[in-house]
Amino acid sequence: MAGRSLQVSVEALKKVKRALGKRFGTQKALQEELGVSRQPIGNFFNGRTVARYIFIEICEQLDLDWQDIAELTQDEEPELLEQEQREDSEINKLVQKSSLSSESEYFVGRQEATEDISNLVKATKVILIQAEGGIGKTTFARKWFKQKGLDVLELSVGAGSQSIYSADDWIRYKLKSHFKLQPEQSFRAALEQFKEQLKAHRVGVLIDNLESVLVNGELIEPHRCYYSELLLALSSTNSVTLITSREALSEYGIKIQVYQLQGLLHEDWKEYFEYQGIQISESTLNEMHRAYGGNAEAMSLFSSDIKISFQGNSDLYWQANRTDLTINPKLENLVKRQFEKIKQDDYQAYSLLCRLGCYRYECIPYINKEGVFRLAWDLTGKQKQRALDALISRSLMKTQGLSYYLHPIFREEARERLQLNPAAWSVAKREASFFLIKMMYEYQDFEDRLILLIEILGQILETSVLDLSEILELERSEKISPDVFTTVVNFAHLAYDSGIILHQLGITCHQLGNSEESRRNFQGSRKKLQRASLIFNQLRMTQSAKTVEQAIDSLEISERSCYSLTLDQSCSGNTLTDRRN
Repeated sequence: MAGRSLQVSVEALKKVKRALGKRFGTQKALQEELGVSRQPIGNFFNGRTVARYIFIEICEQLDLDWQDIAELTQDEEPELLEQEQREDSEINKLVQKSSLSSESEYFVGRQEATEDISNLVKATKVILIQAEGGIGKTTFARKWFKQKGLDVLELSVGAGSQSIYSADDWIRYKLKSHFKLQPEQSFRAALEQFKEQLKAHRVGVLIDNLESVLVNGELIEPHRCYYSELLLALSSTNSVTLITSREALSEYGIKIQVYQLQGLLHEDWKEYFEYQGIQISESTLNEMHRAYGGNAEAMSLFSSDIKISFQGNSDLYWQANRTDLTINPKLENLVKRQFEKIKQDDYQAYSLLCRLGCYRYECIPYINKEGVFRLAWDLTGKQKQRALDALISRSLMKTQGLSYYLHPIFREEARERLQLNPAAWSVAKREASFFLIKMMYEYQDFEDRLILLIEILGQILETSVLDLSEILELERSEKISPDVFTTVVNFAHLAYDSGIILHQLGITCHQLGNSEESRRNFQGSRKKLQRASLIFNQLRMTQSAKTVEQAIDSLEISERSCYSLTLDQSCSGNTLTDRRN
């Protein structure tokens, strides 16, 4: 109950009813005096939760001390509750869900998004900012309003379907607290008052977490009428409304401009870590940024962990936690809530999401629609498309042209859930392996086919569901080299050797004064070594993988030495260990 709602304690119910009889006689009379709907009044006198500001207003009308009759837990301090009530709106009570939770924190990036929204508001007054949880939708919206110098009326819809704020009560509260007007009795009349004020005063309206009142894109009862009429009214004012949601709105009769907010850029993360005084290598930054898809909240959460537990060294943090992307409890809960909501709203889409966790998205970062639908073996054609659309509309599945992928943080959760069902896990892995083999035959380039072979071997080695001999036997119509494993290993060794040679060439070119050629060789070396590392890791050749990682570390030292302001002569003295030792 702590936070935005209060309820009358069981012991105080008789007391509040006596006060009602003495001062107003009926609930209807009190309702008219306050200018609110009937629901919160009924909830108050029946011991159910009521929005905090309405609870306190009722107590003031009944001449009661709200702290004496509210059912407070031991953790709720009256002084804090009074302060929250005085601070006008839910903005100051909301637990910020993005990386930069307060105005005083360092805000990075979003230049392109800021320009995009500024251009969109020239043509429309209501924009829905959509993205998965933690991307920074709310922080960005508040920052945009602040840059435009607009006062903000904020409606935090709620954290879930059981804690949704009434649009009716919010409109009445804003009419009284912000515009100093007595609300009309009916909802539509009060809404008309509100709309007229927004025509006369250019302010910003922020509707946060709209997904809480949506199921499959449609507004839920009993809030549907109130929220739909509010959204329609906002489109005909002089004010700008930004809506944040993890889910797209597809309510009939409501047309709203949707803006897809992307994750923060690699450069934004780098700037943020530098501001926080965190040490981070380029390779670690690349891995972390890719793993979390530029998620702003993830960036903020584990930057705190790095500073507190790893003395500001992100490389040590990543080495310890790279295999558990949701090690931070807040981040884990953020991901789980998104999975639980789609599980409740659309179980077919949820099942497909979990099955998609069986793909690795490593050597083959994207899969086409056939690869997606192959995992929806129990759905019809139309059901498959609806399930895929549901995942995309909730920002759980990303698109790249006509291809699709899961961010590693979602893939990890999907995979864990899929493994809870051994039968589904077995079938999903088998179908994924067959799809990759079929895909391999469509490639003519030798290196492309090798990449697919690496992915297939990775699929096989992850599980005992299917071994290579079974795949070869089942795919009789086509032939795979009987020495697949050796071919892939030899390719990895070749990549390693090429990387070492290019590294040495880079050092030599630098010593000869050819900086451009030196950089090109260093870049080529990194690409070859990363390819070798990926293969050895997937084939679980631990010692070879470790040797390649040492070569990558040595390459980074050479790059830093050769291109620092004062050249370190040790650049030419790096020694590289042969991978076969």
